[in-house]
Amino acid sequence: ADATATRSSGFEPTLVVATDFAKQCEYLIATITQLTSDSSIGLGDIGVFGPINNDVDATIAALQSAGIPTIPLSKYDGKPAAKVKVGTFHRAKGLEFKVVFLMHVSAGHFPRPQEPNQDGNEYAEQRSLNIASLFVAMTRPRDALFVMCSPDPSEVVEPALDQFNIVEA
Repeated sequence: ADATATRSSGFEPTLVVATDFAKQCEYLIATITQLTSDSSIGLGDIGVFGPINNDVDATIAALQSAGIPTIPLSKYDGKPAAKVKVGTFHRAKGLEFKVVFLMHVSAGHFPRPQEPNQDGNEYAEQRSLNIASLFVAMTRPRDALFVMCSPDPSEVVEPALDQFNIVEA
């Protein structure tokens, strides 16, 4: 898979480099607020995905504390709702949004490091599935894709950095 596949709809994806996850959430909140300030994009047109459930929970908490209504993908029934949909990369499969944010695509966090007692083959399979889920999530937006990371992005996106508009949060 290749990150350039996300460009087929004609938009340039944005890589947002933030010092930490809290700064990623601040950028997320500010950007959602700005995007929904007119009626062209509604809250229900936005998907926010993270690599693991802990990231999803932290993102939901940050959005809700900012007064942005959310619905976890684990509880989303497919009916239109004026709420930001939040879930894991894996749960994004089959869905489509105008705007997608991918949280915490940072080195050392995604893909997850090998556990000390984890078999090498098992880890390789897990890593491959995680990367495939990321690429599926990258193909969910119609109009805009924001990939959020620390100053050290995941090695998975490094080869495609020239395909991104890079901004600092």
